Amino acid sequence: MTVSWACIHASRRLPAAWTAILPQQPSTYTGWNPGDALSVAVQATSGDLRPILVLRDYGGKPVQVGNLQGEAQQNVVSTSGNFRLLAGVNAPQVLEGPNSQDVLRLPIEVKAGFKLQEIVAIDQQNEIMNTVGTIKLEWTDPALAFSPDECNCRVKEYNETNFNKFLSDSAENWPDFTFFNQQANRWTQNRLVEIQPDGHATYLERFTTNFQLNFDFQRYPFDRQDFYINVDMLNPESQYYLVPMEDFSEIDPDNGEDEFILGDFDTSVESVISSRMFPTSRYVFHFSAPRHLEYYIFRIFVPVLLIIGISYITFFLKDFTRRIEVATGNVLLFIAFSFSLAQDYPRMGYLTFLDAIMAITFIINTLVVIYNVYLKWLETEDKRERAERIDRVADWVYPIGYVIAIGLTILIFF
Repeated sequence: MTVSWACIHASRRLPAAWTAILPQQPSTYTGWNPGDALSVAVQATSGDLRPILVLRDYGGKPVQVGNLQGEAQQNVVSTSGNFRLLAGVNAPQVLEGPNSQDVLRLPIEVKAGFKLQEIVAIDQQNEIMNTVGTIKLEWTDPALAFSPDECNCRVKEYNETNFNKFLSDSAENWPDFTFFNQQANRWTQNRLVEIQPDGHATYLERFTTNFQLNFDFQRYPFDRQDFYINVDMLNPESQYYLVPMEDFSEIDPDNGEDEFILGDFDTSVESVISSRMFPTSRYVFHFSAPRHLEYYIFRIFVPVLLIIGISYITFFLKDFTRRIEVATGNVLLFIAFSFSLAQDYPRMGYLTFLDAIMAITFIINTLVVIYNVYLKWLETEDKRERAERIDRVADWVYPIGYVIAIGLTILIFF
């Protein structure tokens, strides 16, 4: 068994932050006063561990190190086992055994859940989703515990009217949060905090706000978009860390969204450095949704197929002048149709699948006009027989060319 310890006087004014001691979450020393001396010991209780203890200030600078070399043998490939951490303020006896007073505060687990109750609107061009939702947090903090006799109540409740009293009573020591991808203001409709005598707290908030999204429209309208709602803790992970709450999060079936098909969702927690300059815990509510395709099929693709069909029918007319008139009118019809849809398209700096289909249709219909003009020119040059031979070949080239062009487009985008 190897014992590593470090002792430093508080008069140096270096607030302590513990790292590389606990395998999952760091511990934070919170009872620092000028003139105090902090004693810490790490002891391996089983296995072949070789503990190394590093005391750092808030800037990450090592202040004191114990057993830096680990006293490890050269042939040790891996280590495993259990250990215990002993710490005391003005109590050097902890170097010899346990101390009765806790001076290290472990991070508090905060359960988080989110209900997506209504999608008011999705602005696809600006990639913004206006949402009504409810967030719920649950945690247990002994500092919030109270005796029911003090308030003649079994539960302390704080709502929108006295929420500032909760902040005062808790000394603003609660798992405050922010929505990382929130846009504009968050309008809180109501919120409630319930605290049990043992310090177990529940926070509920129903709100309306906008969330910034990041869509990929390359396969539009056969795309599948990802929606994220990110909840970031404002306190460091050494104070609060998030875990997903079971049996709370959901997407309301009456969510009000008509364009996307909302179904399954998932939740996760990760460590990030985003809202603050130190690692904080992030809760992620995510769902992936395809589009309802009926609108696009009957509003876009059926008219495009009709335009393609009209263009192909002209190949069976023997009057080249009439063919030019019909083909030209078909191109003008397609242009008008494209302008009528343009206002609904997402404006991107790259081509979407629908853009490619519309571009192919426009190019081929324009080539049909040019082709018919060429046949008419052959006719005026007394080369009618040659024009008909070419036309017989084009009867097959046109549909085959269209199928190849659409097939290549599908391969490129999918």
